Amino acid sequence: EANRIKNELMEADRMSIIGQMAAGVAHEINNPLGIIRTNIELIVAQGWSSEKAKDFVDSSLRNSVRAGKIIKDLLAVAKPKNPEMDHVNVLELIQSTLAVIGAQIKYVKVNLESKGETPYIWGDRNQIQQVLVNIFLNATDAMKGLKEPKMNITCCVAPNSSTVRIRIDDSGPGIHKSKLYSVFEPFVTHGKPDGFGLGLFISRMIVEAHNGIIFAESDEGKGAQITIELPLSENGNGVHKKC
Repeated sequence: EANRIKNELMEADRMSIIGQMAAGVAHEINNPLGIIRTNIELIVAQGWSSEKAKDFVDSSLRNSVRAGKIIKDLLAVAKPKNPEMDHVNVLELIQSTLAVIGAQIKYVKVNLESKGETPYIWGDRNQIQQVLVNIFLNATDAMKGLKEPKMNITCCVAPNSSTVRIRIDDSGPGIHKSKLYSVFEPFVTHGKPDGFGLGLFISRMIVEAHNGIIFAESDEGKGAQITIELPLSENGNGVHKKC
């Protein structure tokens, strides 16, 4: 037991050092990358490139934006923002999140179901919304090419607990059982050739920082389900009906 604790402390120290190094490298790369992106945008705006070079310039701009997003996510992991805690209406937050990304999920048939009274959680509204955006867009990406993509979202209080449960089901190809745990690890992607595997990792960190849990369930060919459970905040609403 003593050896196990010692190894865990050593691993925690190692990860802390790696995090600090990643933050430093990301910060140093971010400045020249921003200059590169600004210059490319200027070339495009002024029409200084020939028609033959258009594809190359567009590709350079697209990839500089993508690199910037990677750095932004790395910095978010290394230097997480202090949460601004408040009572959050979960159903309203889900609805507003769907409205924000409406253009990106316009071809998906979304069904939102809430059982019992509207549950509240004690958390950071913006951080929880970031989690929902990541999961909704991941589900949408997984269903690309389907004739009738569907996403079912349920929101309720988990049985025999004081926990709000949010479950997102998609009609995509599903996730192999061997990958259900690894999808929340950094730099693990599933079915996204242009992805870099930080969205679900950051989502897991946010949920765990709120004393919650997040997990995936799936049968290949039958879609995937992501479940989030967060501590319930009554906020004077009385007793909630269970799932």
